Amino acid sequence: MKRKHSILIDWSFIILKWFCPRHLLEEIHGDLLQLYERDINTYGKKTAARKLFWNALRFFRLSIIARNKRSFLWNRNFMLRTNAKVIGRLMVRNKMFSVISSIGLTLGLAVSLLIAQILKFEYSFEDFIKDADRTYRVNLYNTHNGVFDKISSGTVSGLTHSIRQYIPGVEIIGRIGDRTSAIVGNSLLQIEAKETDIFFADPSIISLLALDLLSGNEKLALTSPQSLIISEDAAKKYFANVHVAGQTLEIGFGGSNIEKKRYQVQGVFRNIPSNSHLRFDFLLCPPNEASWNENWAWSNVVTYLRLEEKVAPGDLSAGLANIVKQHHRDGDGDRYLLEPIKKIRLHALAGGGRAATLNAFVLLGGIILLLAWFNYINLSTARFFERMKDVGIRKLIGASRVQLIFHFLTEAFFFNALSFCLAVLLFFIAWPGVTQLLGESIPITLFDGPVTLLLILGCVVVSSLCAGFYPSLFLSSFQPMQALRGRLAFFLDRSTLRKGLVVVQFSISIILITGAFAIHRQIEFMRTRDLGISIDQTLIVEEPLLTDVTTVEKYQVLRDEISKIPNVSGVTYASSFPGAEIDWHRTDITLGRENADYRYDSRIVAIGTEFLDVFGLTLMAGRNFDADREGDGKTMLINEQASKMFGFPDYNQALGKLVFVGNRKFEVIGVLKDYHFRSMEEELQPLLHILGYPRAPRFAVRISRAAIPETIAAIEKKWKTAYTSNVFGYYFLDDFFDAQYKNDKNAEVLLSALAFLATFISCSGLLALAMYSIGGRMKEISIRKVFGASSSAVALMLGRDFFKLVMISGLVALPLVYQGVSIWLEKYACKMPVSLGLYLFPLSAIVMFALVTISFQIFSAANRSPVKAINHE
Repeated sequence: MKRKHSILIDWSFIILKWFCPRHLLEEIHGDLLQLYERDINTYGKKTAARKLFWNALRFFRLSIIARNKRSFLWNRNFMLRTNAKVIGRLMVRNKMFSVISSIGLTLGLAVSLLIAQILKFEYSFEDFIKDADRTYRVNLYNTHNGVFDKISSGTVSGLTHSIRQYIPGVEIIGRIGDRTSAIVGNSLLQIEAKETDIFFADPSIISLLALDLLSGNEKLALTSPQSLIISEDAAKKYFANVHVAGQTLEIGFGGSNIEKKRYQVQGVFRNIPSNSHLRFDFLLCPPNEASWNENWAWSNVVTYLRLEEKVAPGDLSAGLANIVKQHHRDGDGDRYLLEPIKKIRLHALAGGGRAATLNAFVLLGGIILLLAWFNYINLSTARFFERMKDVGIRKLIGASRVQLIFHFLTEAFFFNALSFCLAVLLFFIAWPGVTQLLGESIPITLFDGPVTLLLILGCVVVSSLCAGFYPSLFLSSFQPMQALRGRLAFFLDRSTLRKGLVVVQFSISIILITGAFAIHRQIEFMRTRDLGISIDQTLIVEEPLLTDVTTVEKYQVLRDEISKIPNVSGVTYASSFPGAEIDWHRTDITLGRENADYRYDSRIVAIGTEFLDVFGLTLMAGRNFDADREGDGKTMLINEQASKMFGFPDYNQALGKLVFVGNRKFEVIGVLKDYHFRSMEEELQPLLHILGYPRAPRFAVRISRAAIPETIAAIEKKWKTAYTSNVFGYYFLDDFFDAQYKNDKNAEVLLSALAFLATFISCSGLLALAMYSIGGRMKEISIRKVFGASSSAVALMLGRDFFKLVMISGLVALPLVYQGVSIWLEKYACKMPVSLGLYLFPLSAIVMFALVTISFQIFSAANRSPVKAINHE
């Protein structure tokens, strides 16, 4: 091993040779050696070596470099110009190679750019909040009967008041209430609409969520009763202006009051950025702060807080534990968790974090880019037949291997730079479709700022090195005489790497195609499977928000009026309809007597007497509600899962039993056959049904397929007559129910697109291997044909080798696919039956694509004249 001073000596002269003009190099080299010899005698070898290195660096001066500059740059510019000419001629002469290489790299880089933009957006959440690193959301770790139930972001509003009083270290704390709906209007401009992004909040939320007020005083905002602040969009919608502080809006909320109230606009805030986990257009002063402070029963707010500097979340643990002990009646094991606001988007404790989705994006994007690089490597090395003589001549006239490597890397950089420019264009074309698929309004920020542009340039350089490193080493390794004489046997032996790359490419393609096909099959299975409830041709009319004491009577009259409309076959009411989350969730349900030791947990739906008939539900035992029986208001229908939850041995045993919901007593009069209230991704849950007389009714109207617009118009007319000052809204239940599968459908589209790209790139790689392999066997093919082999026999011989590669890819991919599909299906309560066709279809598709890709090359070689082939060789 060389000593350190020897390495310093070597590097001293290497550096000197790099920048020093040739006509000065010998003289300076001699002077440095003389100084080195003198220093050895004076200081010893180690110190002399260090002084030599320093003396060499001292010659790195502008006066010396300037004397070398012209020839230095001229040589390199000449080399670059020469390389550019050679690359241009190669592109013109090999159009197919150039197009396939560029398309493969373009697709790989475009996918990488799309994913990079998504990642930049996802990791930028809450960046606009100045003190985001000290801002937290309070989550409740909730238990039921002493056993963990869930983590919820919803907390009781009294928690904020207790933290303010008893826990030090909190700089600011605030609550924001549940999202609600209201009728909002400006009578002066005669504008009225139903708004759904309305929240009640403490004034401190303005600072906690970094709302930027365009007009109004932040210190006065949300401090007086019936005041609000609105977004820039809302201000333009209702006032056509953002400077509207002091003006009023009429707002009517759901309840027993048909009159709208006036709310004063105390400020207009800039539209909340798209990289915020919480968005809204209306923020209102709490209707009663005192009742908020005293509430320990309902989880009706989300609580945010900002810690003082140098205070850690763990410092609040003892104080929060004391609050649980004082106020949580049956919360043994409950505790409050502080969640950094910047982690909500990706790692939400309450669930729904997108980290796993992003990891999948990164993995898939990396796979596509790797396939593009593999494809370039295969295509580059497949062309070595035509490059061999070029390399041999270059070496004979004095080109070093380093110069050849530089040339081939320059070629790779050129293709990557060209592909990157095309990828940027493709990025802008594809981005609107990607955002629509993701359901997000994501601004394009990927190219903002010099740092990002430098990173992108670095990625192009890295991509060039990854794609061109092996081809440059491979092509520059030819010996001149071997290259000129065409001795290829040695290089043909290296085809294992190319075959391996093709196997990897096709294995990935099979995995992606199978994934997309499996998602499609599972979605169709869930959509076509019997839900146990009929939802086709069912129109849901949304509830009126503004109501009064006559609403129940109006409901009954309106139900009868709608039933008389032609093409209407049934009308009913429910507090929740299939496809939506059931809001009524109770954990204080007891069996047999009030306040029993064991409490049950179930969802509850209030329904009308016609609910079973309209939705085609089946009674397993007992009877339906009867409007003429006065006592049915205290009765209940339960589903099969609820019967099992209560432990009834059979359905008839459930009849007549008493169920308490809090202090309300209900008698079980019937057991319903289980039906899927939510998508089939979820397990069937216990469900209780009580008879409801709605104060804000929503209707389910069963209509025929004939004259649908006319039927809806007739329903709207009667509804508006009954519920004046309200906004009519409706949706079709089957469409709403199917929307639950939106994420799965988007995943199917995404995987299908990536599978198409992977298959295209893989087939390009197979084409390269076919060109490479067939080109090296032309003499063998000619000899076989001279000895009587038919064209079909030759084609079969050539095709057999490529067919083996595809089958090996299938053998590699299918076990991975089987395991992956099995794991993925675990998240579904109702799983499709997995058949052999699920795995054979992607394999058959890949075989077909591969045969189409190489058939022209094979039949062209098989039908080629033997004389021409031998003369060529």
